[in-house]
Amino acid sequence: MAELLPGFVLCLVVGMAATFVSEHYGGPTILYAVLMGMALNYLSLEGRCVAGIAFSAKAVLRFGIGLIGARITIEQLLGLGITPIAIVLVAVPATIGFGVLCGKWLKLGRSQSVLAGASVGICGASAALAVASVLPQNKDAEKI
Repeated sequence: MAELLPGFVLCLVVGMAATFVSEHYGGPTILYAVLMGMALNYLSLEGRCVAGIAFSAKAVLRFGIGLIGARITIEQLLGLGITPIAIVLVAVPATIGFGVLCGKWLKLGRSQSVLAGASVGICGASAALAVASVLPQNKDAEKI
């Protein structure tokens, strides 16, 4: 547990800082978090923060994405009516499929193609993070 603490606290501070910047200057919190994370990426390569950052990137991220999904209830969906639900059920898989086709055309890997299609078809950065966390891991997975 003690080995996770430095990296976990770093991720917590980045999240809090991104929220602060977003609330005071406008803009999406996730974008600020990604930019700050990119600036601090070197800490995930070696040192005391590696284990905590890896834990946060896997377990904490998955839990957070689950909480985002839990905010949407069946009643809210049914309140919209059948037409928007049908549009989503057709448009999201079609967009992901189009992303895979474009990926083949561009000679990208299957994981990159699915990730691109899902992030565009679902909601952007949070979808990309969720999909990336469940894609098969290989030596190039972090480059996606």
